[in-house]
Amino acid sequence: MNFYRKYFRFQPLYHLLVFPLALTFFAVCVYMLVVYSYEGAGIEVAYFALLSILILLIGLQSRRLPFHNQRRIMMLEMRLRYLELSGKNFRKLEQQLNIHQIAALRLASDEELLPLIEKTLAEKLTAKQIRQKIKTWRSDKHVI
Repeated sequence: MNFYRKYFRFQPLYHLLVFPLALTFFAVCVYMLVVYSYEGAGIEVAYFALLSILILLIGLQSRRLPFHNQRRIMMLEMRLRYLELSGKNFRKLEQQLNIHQIAALRLASDEELLPLIEKTLAEKLTAKQIRQKIKTWRSDKHVI
């Protein structure tokens, strides 16, 4: 199985339903605000426009907050794996790698991880290049 192709996840409920509906509601409210404000119905339409902004912000925030926890968990996981495999502290390497590179590196098998970290630092590999170099994937199912 080519895990690289399946790595990026598409969330149909959010991407095809929630966000487009919220965006459509916002666009309709802005349109109504412009059209009906001349007829004296501006305050009611303004409330709907504010409500649509609130719905958009809630949707965006609900997608953003889990990424903070995911980032922290990823860093802790890499610190522990690096310590187990090399006996060294990962914190110095953290400063040389960005979060996208670390996210890509965590998908490498234990056998590939240390050489891939060295190669990433030496060649300044991007996250995409790192994922393409992984031969044996360590999926999230194997982490638990």
